[in-house]
Amino acid sequence: MTHFSALNKQGPRLLTLSLIPLLFNLTSCALLINGTGQMVPVSTQPVGVEVYLDDELMGVTPLELNVSRGQSHDLLLKYGEQERLIRLEPQVVNDGWPGISLDAIPVGLGAALSIPSMASYPDFSKDIGLLIMLPSVAVSGLLIGVDIVTGAIYTLNPAEVTESF
Repeated sequence: MTHFSALNKQGPRLLTLSLIPLLFNLTSCALLINGTGQMVPVSTQPVGVEVYLDDELMGVTPLELNVSRGQSHDLLLKYGEQERLIRLEPQVVNDGWPGISLDAIPVGLGAALSIPSMASYPDFSKDIGLLIMLPSVAVSGLLIGVDIVTGAIYTLNPAEVTESF
């Protein structure tokens, strides 16, 4: 049996083995899980303090702001003549690193699924291994990049603002 006839015979199996890791990628994307915004509750004592996000009046306390995760923001609280400036900083924390790890798991899954095929057809085992693993590697890298660019792997710190005047 030639390499191509064996590969042709195993085509549907290889396609299935390739798709399993790719489906796991879609369940681990931080963009799908977290989104690009984060709700930040702002409360003050007394209530009614003006809240500015990046120099734009957002309302008065208490309120919740939907803030983009991927960049720093200045939160200014004004109460009469008093002002407080709070910097919201993006950090890769608890829900970011697991998201990246989950994006990378399909690569290992693709490798594990390629081992039985390699054992069955040692003559062209490298070809089969690459056919199964390369799509997983490509999609994992793409999803990690998308998560970083969109800011989905970040969490703003502080996640909640409480101030007394």
